Amino acid sequence: MIKILLALIVLFPTALNAQVSHTITWEKNTHKKTVSNWVSAVNATSKIGSTSYILKKSGGFDRHHATGHRDVIVWIPSTTDLSKPYLVLVWLHGNRGFIKSRTFIERTLRQVTPEAAAGSNFVLVLPEMPWTSNGRTPTGSGRRVWREQNAFVKFIDQISGVLRGHDPDASGEAEYRIVGHSAGGSAIRSLSLSGDLCRVNVSMVVWSDSTYGSWFGSAWSGCLGYQKDIINKVFVVKHGGPWRSIRAFLKKCNCADLVMLKVLSYPPWRHKTIGNNIVDLSGVLR
Repeated sequence: MIKILLALIVLFPTALNAQVSHTITWEKNTHKKTVSNWVSAVNATSKIGSTSYILKKSGGFDRHHATGHRDVIVWIPSTTDLSKPYLVLVWLHGNRGFIKSRTFIERTLRQVTPEAAAGSNFVLVLPEMPWTSNGRTPTGSGRRVWREQNAFVKFIDQISGVLRGHDPDASGEAEYRIVGHSAGGSAIRSLSLSGDLCRVNVSMVVWSDSTYGSWFGSAWSGCLGYQKDIINKVFVVKHGGPWRSIRAFLKKCNCADLVMLKVLSYPPWRHKTIGNNIVDLSGVLR
């Protein structure tokens, strides 16, 4: 299939009056609202140059979506060197996500841009979840994603193809780290139950106040429970639903030493502030 890509090169002035260049390329038939919001978000937050790719997500057909198909954004800071080992941060957003203010600015770009400036070698990947704000089920975390075996592997293959196209000479090894905030925890559960979480080079999984109900327990019954090479970090607000669920599970699973649990007091911590600070809290890009 021939893909038609459109590109936009934008020069944004910084506080020092220097110009920062951002190249944003999108596939035809991706959601125009997503493209517009991402351009605006990059303009508002990114103090370093970057290249973005907005594509129709592998396996993203969705009859509830405004365009009938969910998208994925790949953001590559200009500081990233794909000829060296690099991290791929896969961000799984929560309910009513994939929007400019909360997902693009507060949750991702505002958190990861300083890490790039500090020397972290990484790529950010933002797949649009079924509970996107761009569909008819913005709180539909019960709509599972990546349930079928190899569905996530194919998605990772799509991302690898994007990176090869960006830099054909790239030779660095990719190490994947996954953050699931809020409803994003249900996607981690699906990845573990399908086994795909353990079929790619995932080194860390971060639960950002996302261990609702049986999500963590179900994930642990999948490959996550026996793949000891994956670091599990859990951050919850004390007395919240995710805190109660993970606390009850760890009491009976005899696996507490395999899970790095951080309980944050309310106040000052809230569900929102964990999501807005999880990159620094977890050290996921270090």
